Amino acid sequence: MERNYNKIPFKDSITKDVKEQFKKINNSKKEILLIAKKLNDSLFSIFLYNNTKDSLNIELQNRSLFLIQEAKNKNGEWEPIEYQSLAACANSYHYYKIKSKEIIRTDSKSYKGDFQTKIRFKLNHNDKIFYSNSLPSGINENQFVIPKNLTKDRLYGQYLDYGGKKLLKKVIFIEKNYNKEIGIQYQKWKKEIERKRAEYYKNKKK
Repeated sequence: MERNYNKIPFKDSITKDVKEQFKKINNSKKEILLIAKKLNDSLFSIFLYNNTKDSLNIELQNRSLFLIQEAKNKNGEWEPIEYQSLAACANSYHYYKIKSKEIIRTDSKSYKGDFQTKIRFKLNHNDKIFYSNSLPSGINENQFVIPKNLTKDRLYGQYLDYGGKKLLKKVIFIEKNYNKEIGIQYQKWKKEIERKRAEYYKNKKK
């Protein structure tokens, strides 16, 4: 499993067939529509369409969407094969405005492997989840496995402290309401630290 790398905005290369595809599905009530297409042997292109009447401010991290790739496992269930990278600097987080009915493009890695399956892209915007269409692809099955050294990184390890593996997975797999869950678990962790500190000093005075 690797972290996802993508950069925006790419406003070029929005071909006529992509625009036609969005026209066919824009009766959807979803505020964001995603279309994934194979660009070449090493890249997918993901097109994002603002399906609202207003502009949308999409959150970015170092010019990257909160976007990961998923694949179907042997049981036919969707699982992440990528994780979201994290940044320590607050300046890494910013917004990009997408006008109503505007299309932007980002590119993401196309993996190779003997396990033939389907992939799709998952986007988190304002703690809401949006999925692209699915496409056939070959991957290695070890891409379903979270790297062991990931939890040794301070940024990722702190979520283990706050809420264990369950919270860490919610964060790196950009699950719905993961930001809210971080706040809840952090407050619980903070109260427990304060309780232990008070107990320590209480016992020390005896």
